[in-house]
Amino acid sequence: MATRIQRGSWLVTVPLAGVAVLYMMFFFLPGSRAIGEIEQQIEQKQDYITQAAALAACLETSQQELEKTRAYTNRWEEHAPSQRELSRLFGRINALAKAAGTTTTRFDPEPIVQLDSLHRIPLSLGCKGSFAQIYEFLRSLDALPVSMWIDDLQIQKREKAGASVECELVLVVFADNPDNSDYVKQSE
Repeated sequence: MATRIQRGSWLVTVPLAGVAVLYMMFFFLPGSRAIGEIEQQIEQKQDYITQAAALAACLETSQQELEKTRAYTNRWEEHAPSQRELSRLFGRINALAKAAGTTTTRFDPEPIVQLDSLHRIPLSLGCKGSFAQIYEFLRSLDALPVSMWIDDLQIQKREKAGASVECELVLVVFADNPDNSDYVKQSE
């Protein structure tokens, strides 16, 4: 007697369903996970390459800024007076006041303030003359290659009818402190 397998028979459907489940569990899902992991690795590597290209431009910009900063620091160090050169600088400031035609009424260097990598030297200075002379003196101070700023400036007219004015200023000179510097010279 021949047995006939009918359509829709459970004898065929159950083993086919079991084979499909086994295929899904042992081949399809693990392969799908592996493909997903590989895709994720590819995306990470693509992101890394994209970031590396942007970092190269950023690195170049940083290198240029570093070179500018080093050049500025080197220029400053060339012009910054040491403590031994302060008396010469003070003499030069006094000579500038005389060359401008002003009369120096006060010239008082104040105590040096030592900072981490430089010295701050305040100088109280008083002079009188015409406004044009005072202006010329201040202009010539500004033209000095030394790093300094005017911390306080007062210009007052003292005579009622005359053109004479008095100038009181506190000038701050910045000098190099090579013994206690944060700057490390790097050999290139």
